[in-house]
Amino acid sequence: MPYKDAVVRFLVLSDTHDNAYPDPYAIPPADVVLHCGDLTNMGGMSNYENAIHCLSEFDAELKLVIPGNHDIALDPSRKQFKNQNEHVDEEYFHGFRNALDMFKGYEKHTGIRLLAEGTHHFTLRDGRSFSVYASPYIPGDRRMAFRYGYEEDRFNPGTKKGNPIPEGVDIVMTHGPPLVPHRGYDLDVCDSGHHGCVKLWNAVQRTRPLLHCFGHVHDAYGAQRLSWNNEKWTDGIWRDNTTDTFTLADVPLPDIGVLATDPMQTLLVNAALKTHDPMMNDNAPILVDIECRYME
Repeated sequence: MPYKDAVVRFLVLSDTHDNAYPDPYAIPPADVVLHCGDLTNMGGMSNYENAIHCLSEFDAELKLVIPGNHDIALDPSRKQFKNQNEHVDEEYFHGFRNALDMFKGYEKHTGIRLLAEGTHHFTLRDGRSFSVYASPYIPGDRRMAFRYGYEEDRFNPGTKKGNPIPEGVDIVMTHGPPLVPHRGYDLDVCDSGHHGCVKLWNAVQRTRPLLHCFGHVHDAYGAQRLSWNNEKWTDGIWRDNTTDTFTLADVPLPDIGVLATDPMQTLLVNAALKTHDPMMNDNAPILVDIECRYME
């Protein structure tokens, strides 16, 4: 069947850590909610139940969720790092199957879907469709959940681990940020410097999604836009890996949705809501309008 372009509104948030969920009645309606991980502070069944309740209150047809490094019970390999976390209460390491079953049980009547790492395709009730690549993994040691080694590449072809990001995907949704090689890039910065992943950046540069949303670095909330030039591949390899292949600009965050409709641009969004400063209010979710497909 033929397709025509249509705008889908996404409400993007991350790092709610049990108690940074916004008032759903103060948030504009959206078609889809994207939660980029760290639903909880350390997991626990009651905290996941609270997260499901909070997400279910948003006015959106779909609520797509990935875990973060604090969502310990949702990591299938959590037993590998249990002995490194003796200070963490035992309950947070158990209930993997129970937690998955809880999300699955609420899926039908809440629209909440916990996404496994990989590529997913969705069609809304009116026929608008889009694709999402999801991954909860971030680089680092095993003291928290969903980690991979600094030298490991989960996101590009030719790797033995992970799930490479495919070309043509509309949205890349990860817990951690990329490391963009541009002096103006600040969506992965905190007091100790940059915390993005260069392998993830290589995948974003290769695939050029309309939107790459993430969180994890709480002090780097905001949005920036990459504008690509045509120097993408030369004889099947990168021409270079410098800022000559793109320009970067800050994006103001209006109350209406930020547009992400140009295939020669990628909108980068760090939607971490929880702030580290107790004197500061938590950040607000970010609305993004993406031009996707509509089945006629």
